[in-house]
Amino acid sequence: MIAVIALVAVLLAAPQASRALPEPGKWDFVPDKNQTYMASKSLVNGSQIFIRLTCEVQLKVNVTWTLLETACLHDFQTSDSSNSPSSGRSHTSGITEKWKEYDCNGLLILDEYNHKQNASGSIPGLSKNDPSVKHLDKLDNSKVKDNPIVTMPRDGIYVLIVSVQSNDNSKIIVHIDMQSKHGYLSAVDWPLLPFYGAMCLVYVVYGIAWLVVSFCQWRDLLRIQFWIGGVILLGMLEKAVFYAEYQSINSSGTPVQGAVLMAELVSCAKRTLARMLVIIVSLGFGIVKPRLGPMLHRVVGVGLLYFGLAAVECYLRITNHKSQNNQILVASVPLAVLDSAICWWIFTSLVQTTRTLRLRRCAF
Repeated sequence: MIAVIALVAVLLAAPQASRALPEPGKWDFVPDKNQTYMASKSLVNGSQIFIRLTCEVQLKVNVTWTLLETACLHDFQTSDSSNSPSSGRSHTSGITEKWKEYDCNGLLILDEYNHKQNASGSIPGLSKNDPSVKHLDKLDNSKVKDNPIVTMPRDGIYVLIVSVQSNDNSKIIVHIDMQSKHGYLSAVDWPLLPFYGAMCLVYVVYGIAWLVVSFCQWRDLLRIQFWIGGVILLGMLEKAVFYAEYQSINSSGTPVQGAVLMAELVSCAKRTLARMLVIIVSLGFGIVKPRLGPMLHRVVGVGLLYFGLAAVECYLRITNHKSQNNQILVASVPLAVLDSAICWWIFTSLVQTTRTLRLRRCAF
């Protein structure tokens, strides 16, 4: 039974894959003079990009956009503010819609890219439909979806650069949509949606199996086994929150940073408790030691330290951009060192516990 407890605790304490905030599928910005806006996302074959402008009053606007396919997302830095493409960035292919003047009356929807009128670049496989511009008095999402500026011919990482100019000081809002037939999740994040859904079911089965085994051995239950049940419950909650967040992003296109942080904190609590349980089992609690005594304070201290470092690391990983790795690295190194120290403590304690059991067996 002790071997089963140790195995379950070790599996629950396994390291987690690094997760960042999921890529959004919608962007809104208010253009200023001589500024451009960049939106980057990994897209699958058949994904579509939409651009629409909302104007307070009827006015004339000049619009241009560039779509680049890049081999590395780090070639481009994006943030909440407007950005300008810097020199020296490499891309495999790209297309540019030349400056055009439009009459914006309420809502302006740009239609598909015209290869014949724009010969500044190409992305192999793009369709060559004639462009048009549609004016609507109010937003109609069903019509917006029928008018993509471009449809992706293949999987890849794409960067859209948009620039809007107007002589009028009236407010203009530019809305960018990037979505596939599955929804707003990017090509990188989409596999995680069914993964978290499957993991929810796995943890449910895991919890039921653990309850059945515990019920069959109810006379020999140790207190630590109830804590293992708590770890399973935390794992179930963690995967459920992640699944709900990714499902929400896939439907709305906007990630909720607070929900991802909450799921990460639940994950930190689960990993912390699992590591503490592995340490307690390896020390021989309930096997060769009826109580841990002062050693329990060390275990709790290590657990609190691990939770603090893990919480800081996940916060920096979620709030910082993927290309800003310095702060994340500073937080990850102490966590990795502490994890290594915990592993060393576990194995040395297991050796001592095994040696004590052998001596007791020889004594009898």
